[in-house]
Amino acid sequence: MPSNSFKKYQIDNINIIKKLTKFQKQLDNISLIISKKIKNGGKILTCGNGGSSCDAQHLVAELVVRLKAENNRKSIPALFLGMDLATMTACGNDFGYDKIFSRTLDGIGDKNDILISYSTSGKSKNILNALKKAKEKKIYTISFL
Repeated sequence: MPSNSFKKYQIDNINIIKKLTKFQKQLDNISLIISKKIKNGGKILTCGNGGSSCDAQHLVAELVVRLKAENNRKSIPALFLGMDLATMTACGNDFGYDKIFSRTLDGIGDKNDILISYSTSGKSKNILNALKKAKEKKIYTISFL
């Protein structure tokens, strides 16, 4: 990577961080909501396709295990909705691929839960269906698009 590209990359990242500081109040509020829901017996559920599924699964691993070796905190309840290959393929076969996350969410989702979805396009039918199901079940949602 030429040095000019790296310099631009650094500047872009600095600008993103500056923009995020404008949302500090909202981010703090989201953190409080998540904390309250977990303390009330909720869990974090995630979903995504392709590379986004890797992001969703990585978040679950960090929550269940730990983020830092020096922080041996209690495990945070979290699941990736597509983790069970047998259920996911059966659902895809019987109901359609667009229902693979919403079907599982319907079975295990609760109003104290948080659904975190990842989608590059923001248009994936299976993600949109999961968000609709979350709304029906009054599950708090966060999306990374």
